[in-house]
Amino acid sequence: MKWILLGILFCFPSWGFGSSDSREMVLAHSKKWLRLLHYKSYWFRGHRSSISDPGFFFSPDGAKDPYAELLASVKAFRERSQNTISRIPQPLACAFPARFRFLNEELNLGLKMPDCKSWDEFLGRFHGHDSVTLVFSTAFPNNPASMFGHSFLRINAKPRPGQEKLDLLDYGLGYAAQVPDDENNFLFIWFGLTGGYVGTFSSLPYYAKVAEYVNSESRDLWEYDLNFSKDETWWLLANAWEIEVNSSSPYYFFDENCSYAILTLLEVAKPDWDVSSYLFHNIPGETIKRIVRTSGAVRSVKFRPSLFKKLTAYGERLASNERREFFHWIRGEKTERPNAAVLDAVVQYFYYLKQQNGGVLSSSDNASFQDALVKRAT
Repeated sequence: MKWILLGILFCFPSWGFGSSDSREMVLAHSKKWLRLLHYKSYWFRGHRSSISDPGFFFSPDGAKDPYAELLASVKAFRERSQNTISRIPQPLACAFPARFRFLNEELNLGLKMPDCKSWDEFLGRFHGHDSVTLVFSTAFPNNPASMFGHSFLRINAKPRPGQEKLDLLDYGLGYAAQVPDDENNFLFIWFGLTGGYVGTFSSLPYYAKVAEYVNSESRDLWEYDLNFSKDETWWLLANAWEIEVNSSSPYYFFDENCSYAILTLLEVAKPDWDVSSYLFHNIPGETIKRIVRTSGAVRSVKFRPSLFKKLTAYGERLASNERREFFHWIRGEKTERPNAAVLDAVVQYFYYLKQQNGGVLSSSDNASFQDALVKRAT
């Protein structure tokens, strides 16, 4: 028995005597580190990162070796902390704020975070990044890439003291393929299936996203407020920044798409979540179900109907005589004393018609629209 124990200790010295690398080895296989670098575990291949761009790694084997990448990252931060890299000239720690913070805190490196103008500007765009909302947009038939819907994030700002919280003033964070406006339909399908397009993150004010989806494209939005703290939201944004400025990844319509990218960001902030794994595909609607089924993930749900759905709802409320009056109005045959329900439906109709016509109404329709607004206001 004594010789067996000695053999085990010599074969696995970190078990018995505490190798100097044991702490780094354990950290390299922690969920947080694996999530930060988007590693997936395969029983026949070990670890592989879904990000293959060498600009995202410090070690030549970083895409497949979490331990080698951790050691190389520590070395880089210690020795080249002022070097400029990535698409934006900036100090190394500014290009990888999440990775820098993780290693600095876990290994007590004692390194100082430099001034980061570009990173600070990006983070400041989200005005306090208080929490996260997962947004699902229903299908858009006019765009094959959106035939299964689309998902993105809304980063919720903390309201200033004494001010009302307006979610339309928050910022949306999404991931999409960069497709030329004049792309050939055959090439669009081919490149979409084979990863011929590059996926990138982008952020826009949420009111612009609502105007695009709800108004212009008449798509419903489902908003799932997630149980995220301010610090967890920071980790999500920091990782999105690292990916965007240091790498480029192919976009695949059926698996590594908008939903997959969003889910992997959520896992960075919530390492215990397992929502990005898939067997054959990652359709946005199915990925929403994974979040909803995750215990404690969703705080509340809000539905934001499209213009068409609003118009349909107003129309369904009208009695038969009110519908006749509604059709008189939209044909320009105004009645003297329309009630509020008819005017609501008329106003909603012209809103919808205006969006469908690129924001323009004919002179006669515009006159009817303005008249309906005035009468409804009284």
